[in-house]
Amino acid sequence: KDDPKTFPMRVDPLTYEFMTKRYVVLKDFIPKDVIKMTLDTWRSFETHPSYDAVMNHEKRDITWNNPKSSIGKSHGGWCTPWGNALHDWVHKKLDDYIDLPLEQTYSYTRNYERGAYLGSHLDRASCEISATICLDYKSDDGKPWPIWIRGDKNFAGMEADEVQTHTQLLNHRHRKQENCSQVYLEPGDLLLYQGPNAPHWRDYFLGDYSYHIFLHFFNKFSSMRG
Repeated sequence: KDDPKTFPMRVDPLTYEFMTKRYVVLKDFIPKDVIKMTLDTWRSFETHPSYDAVMNHEKRDITWNNPKSSIGKSHGGWCTPWGNALHDWVHKKLDDYIDLPLEQTYSYTRNYERGAYLGSHLDRASCEISATICLDYKSDDGKPWPIWIRGDKNFAGMEADEVQTHTQLLNHRHRKQENCSQVYLEPGDLLLYQGPNAPHWRDYFLGDYSYHIFLHFFNKFSSMRG
């Protein structure tokens, strides 16, 4: 009988990168027609009388310790119809990319406005493995709103203020020195990351709008709960 501690196991390079680096960027992962269909559904719903019941004006601190001026600069909704549809689509396609038994937890839809800010944070256990996607944007510099992430070590369980000290509170030069990465996601690109382990954040958004969907999963063989 093989010793389970020494049994040979082959992991594909992308999965290995995700497990060791704590995130991977999948360029052009979602076809443009799927992005367009999702966004068209979202924007069609924006004109519906019940839209505010689904996409709430977020007048609270959406992560932790965000500047007061950034509060109220987004609309968000749990498990919107278009978010859930994209969640299913992405889940099935990830089977061809990542050697992990993923199960869906929930999706979240959010449209950011000028002045939005996302304080550096770690995700809850139900976001053990997460994907962030930008559907469309209009920014002052013509570039997508970058997301920063640090994946060089395990931050799980670290206090929120300490997480920010080691990430977003660093100036840009020191961020690079501390292995923080700035990721630009065009519509169709996907950032897959270990939410509870890899701090992630966005500095002030300078633009008119940025449409995002977040898809959350867990490894059904892991011990994370919550």
